[in-house]
Amino acid sequence: MPLLLLSQSPGHRHLDFARRFVGVTEVTRNSSPEIDRMLAYVGLRPGTPYCAAFVSYVIGNAGAVFPTVRSGLASNFITARSIRASDVLIGIRTVPPGSIVIWRRGNTIFGHAGFVDNWHLDSGRTIEANTSSGNIGSQSDGDGIYERTRRIVPGSHFRIVSFTPVKY
Repeated sequence: MPLLLLSQSPGHRHLDFARRFVGVTEVTRNSSPEIDRMLAYVGLRPGTPYCAAFVSYVIGNAGAVFPTVRSGLASNFITARSIRASDVLIGIRTVPPGSIVIWRRGNTIFGHAGFVDNWHLDSGRTIEANTSSGNIGSQSDGDGIYERTRRIVPGSHFRIVSFTPVKY
């Protein structure tokens, strides 16, 4: 059952919920009581990478109806409604606040996911899980949940590829 949340902007209540977890850190690798609940939400065991489980847990508990996917795999959040990062970079599309930001590692199905707080052209603020608190350390397998500043860098091996709006 979704948690009832109050927000100044009903279309972004999942961001309010996500912010509640900023600062949660791992007790052991990819595990803490909060992180384990997120992993269990998508049927994964403690110790599994949890960025997409965090996204699923947050949108599910906030009552979002789109995207419908609840998964531990970031690339599963790329849908027909997703906005290509290349279109954002050249200014023909904008990223709505609260969208899910999705990274891809090379040409694999693996990557990373989080939420956009605000975005303008090539960069913006995000809320992400399983990342590091800064530019040092793993960006996709860090030690907690943090607010970050990120950029679209098309030629990078680990790069932002899409933004998926969240709807209620």
